[in-house]
Amino acid sequence: MEKQDLAIINALQNFLKKFDCAFYAIEDPVKSLEEFFDLQSDWDWIIYVHLKTSEGEFSHWYILDVDMWDLQSIINWLKNYSRNVLRHQYNIDA
Repeated sequence: MEKQDLAIINALQNFLKKFDCAFYAIEDPVKSLEEFFDLQSDWDWIIYVHLKTSEGEFSHWYILDVDMWDLQSIINWLKNYSRNVLRHQYNIDA
């Protein structure tokens, strides 16, 4: 497996481990989320997701159906998407 894939796997697993709790239990959710992701929005309200890893940032995801200011929904979306990436792309159950 390539270094980039391992970096993505580690970043997603660390994100899921840190956010494996109820939203209200996350200490400073914005700062915690910024450890793993850079989220950017455009004029069409599309949220572009950049995953931060030890090998750099990877940006191939976007969110269409969640408002940029709905942090709890964004975190839930990222958790579900991260589990799906690990399961379907890397055969890892998270």
